[in-house]
Amino acid sequence: MLIRTYYRIQEVRKATNNQILAYENLNFPVEDLQPVKQNIENTEKELDKQIKKAVKEHPFWKKAEEVKGLSHILFANLVSEIGDPRRFNNPSKLWKYFGLHTEDGVAVKRKRGSCLGFAIRRRSLAWKIADSFNKVRNTGNMGKLLAEYHKYYTERDGEKIKKGHILNRAKRKAVKLFLCLFWSEWMKTLGEKPTEPFVKDKLEHKNLKTWKDITG
Repeated sequence: MLIRTYYRIQEVRKATNNQILAYENLNFPVEDLQPVKQNIENTEKELDKQIKKAVKEHPFWKKAEEVKGLSHILFANLVSEIGDPRRFNNPSKLWKYFGLHTEDGVAVKRKRGSCLGFAIRRRSLAWKIADSFNKVRNTGNMGKLLAEYHKYYTERDGEKIKKGHILNRAKRKAVKLFLCLFWSEWMKTLGEKPTEPFVKDKLEHKNLKTWKDITG
């Protein structure tokens, strides 16, 4: 409730600021809008405080905040969407819940007349998290991993696809790794034994990342 209200207020604040700027560029008087703008900003700040307080009471926050780039807002959004991690049997089901799965080896996209099977807001959240990691690619471990993926895809596909698509591939790989480890570590916090990721359990891949690899 808090996080969705926060994002709605944030959208109103951005739209109001844009409106005021547009009027100022036309030399219209905007003094009457300034109190409205201030009230919206104050509401957004108050919601932020309430969310931060609620997050601090969450049993998984102390571990989760060690991941640089994961703000209290993103954490609140993520746990509100997941609810109880025990309802997902494995990371693959969580990826599908966030619209990060593939069909016939291709990322799922909107198709007219067909049901996606997931909420767009959840996939948008995954991309918000990936964008946040991209901003700390020189300082946070999760961001550094994203940078490694970006370099790999650039060297592999740089001559085939656009730069933006290469970055998106790196972001997608990074956020899938993060969600997998986030779910696994949260399960352990609840005293549960999480199943292994598909690539390890079925394909016996080696050198998989752990929670320690993405903290800091």
